[in-house]
Parts: sequence; structure tokens; C-alpha cells
Amino acid sequence: PDSGEIILPKQLAVNGCHVSVAGDEQSLCNMCAGIMELDLTDNRLKNWSEVFNLLHCMPRVHFLNLCNNPLLADSLDDITNLPSFPLLTKLILNSTLLTWEAIFKLLGLLPNLGELHLSLIELNELRPLESDFRFPSVKELYINRIGIDNSEKTLCVLGRIFPCLENLVMLNNAVTSLASTQKEIRESFPCLKSLNISETELQEWSEVEKIKFFPVLSSVRLQGIQFLQEIDEKLRRQLLIAYLPNVQRLNASLINETERNDAERACIRYYMDRPEKPPRYYELEEIHGRLDPLVTVDFTAQSSVTVMVKYEDRSFLKALDVHMTMKQARNLLTKELGLRPKDFTLLHNDILCPQGPDRMSYPDRHLRRYGVIDGSEIYIVPK
Repeated sequence: PDSGEIILPKQLAVNGCHVSVAGDEQSLCNMCAGIMELDLTDNRLKNWSEVFNLLHCMPRVHFLNLCNNPLLADSLDDITNLPSFPLLTKLILNSTLLTWEAIFKLLGLLPNLGELHLSLIELNELRPLESDFRFPSVKELYINRIGIDNSEKTLCVLGRIFPCLENLVMLNNAVTSLASTQKEIRESFPCLKSLNISETELQEWSEVEKIKFFPVLSSVRLQGIQFLQEIDEKLRRQLLIAYLPNVQRLNASLINETERNDAERACIRYYMDRPEKPPRYYELEEIHGRLDPLVTVDFTAQSSVTVMVKYEDRSFLKALDVHMTMKQARNLLTKELGLRPKDFTLLHNDILCPQGPDRMSYPDRHLRRYGVIDGSEIYIVPK
């Protein structure tokens, strides 16, 4: 511009620059009014008043990353007179020093926030009393490694606080139970479409089965869960698909109709001879009926065959290894008859294609390649 002022781009990243204060307000307003995405990862911001000053000078910001700043919860104690920030729709607060109480105060200033990241924070227990808070604008919530315990209550409280959640990611938490009842899940997560609870501490299939109670859930990730890891990978996926009829995408992979049908039948066979069967087994049996166990078929190639050996007016049965060569077979058979191998050759009569005996012309070719099988006829004839 003619004024010589510096105008910064719409996306600004100031990472690891020891930023602890906002700086001169007038200069910020002049330079940063057009910024829409602000990344302040790995700085030294402690007081939320500095963050609010930045947002005041950057009224168009819709994305803010404050990851790994030592932001203190108590600096949010008095924010009653602050204006809201309706344009901010995505906020990353990973590795900060916040509490649930501070987070709820902050969210009160962000009426249109749609995506919230709260990973790597040692948050205190989320108590049922706090479910009086409601933040319906939040559609995506990421809470990886936040030390969740008492998860059976915590998870449903979380759902009531964010009643319009569509995507919940909570990797690597000590989640052992999803909820007490089907009713709790349905009431707490009416809009949830995608759930990632990989690397959690679910202990049994009865907890996995609760996933089908989320009323509109269609995608789930369940990786790195110890009791599931003990099952063969293919069977593990089949059992998960069979247990979760509502899920259309498992671990990012789409489930088609054929895979679901095969998985449900595999689940029936998995449990059919086990004394304890889950309720889902009987549901699947109603769909597919009683199945016969799969027959084990041995596809190992046969190595020994019994052939009819004929020489002049003599004949006898002989077991031969199909991996021996024609020369080895000739030496073996002529020796039994007291003949000199070099004076004779062999003919093979294929009983499946009775067109008369064929000369076995290649001494180093294996019997298998000549098509010798059980019941074949081998003729010993002079050269």
C-alpha cells in the first residue's frame, strides 16, 4: 500500500517464537485485520487476555491454534464483560494448562465454534453436575490422551455437553466402558456419525456391542485394543462387522454387502461350538439360519501314486513318487524285473484320456509332468 504499512497474509504461522504478549494493539490492527487463520504453536502465552487482544485485532480469524502454550485456567476467571467471537469456528488447545471449568467459560464466548481440540491435557474428572452446560455448535471434538477415568459416566456427560457432536475422537484414553445402558447412549449422542476409540482399554465384546446403540453412527475406528489384538486380523474384522450392523465404515475401510454377509456367517461359525454365545449370535442365526461347519479341504499336492506296471504278459501294482524322473522310474522298475535299464523305455497310458500309451521320451522329466496319477498304466517296452 502507499502508506508503506505491512499487510500480512490470510494465513499466519508464528511457531516457536517465544511470543508471550500480543504487542502494540494499533500496529496489530493495521497489519493483521485480514488474517483468517492464526497458528501460535509452541509459544509462551500464559494469560488469556493476550489471546483476546489478538482476536480483537484480527476480527476475521476463524481458525486459531494455541497448541503447547502454558495458558493458565485462572486467567479466564473474569471474562464477563468480554465480547463474543462469532467468527471463530476451529480452536486447537492441545497441551495447554486448562480445566473443564475454564474450557466451558471460554466456549461461552465462541457461539459458532464447530471444531475443538483438547488433546494432551490432564483434565480433571467431568462430573454430571457440569452437564448443565450446553454447546450445540460443536460438531467435532478431539480429546486424545486427556486422562479420562470413570469413563462410563464421563462419556455420556460429554455427549450431553456437546449434544450435536457428529465426530468424536478419543484415542489413547483409559476408557473401559462406553455407558451403562442403551438409553444413555441414545440420549447422549443423537447426532454422532463417526467415533474413534482406538488404543482405549475396552475389555470385552459386550462393550464393543454397545457401539450399535449410537442412533446414527456409521463410521468407527477400533484399533490397538488389547483384547481384540489377540484375535487373527481377518477374523477380528469379521467379528467386528458382525457385531456392529449399523457401521458402514470400519477402521476407514468401507464395508460392502458381500463382506458383511461373509462376516456374519463367519461369526456364527466362530461361536457355534462354544458353550457361551453372545446375544448377537442368536440374532445372526435368525437371519442366516443354522449353518454347517466349514469342511476342511486338503489342497496339498499328492506325492505318491499307485500305478499298474505291465511288461509282456506280466503286470503288478507299484507305488511311485511323482517327483522322480522317468529315468529313475525306469531304473527302479527294470531292476525289479531283472532287466537292463538301458535296453528299455517307458510308455504311459493316461486312464482319464484313453488314447493309447504315449512314449515317455524325456529321461529327466518328472512323472508328475507326464500326468502320472493313481491308476495310470506304465508299460516297459524294448527300445
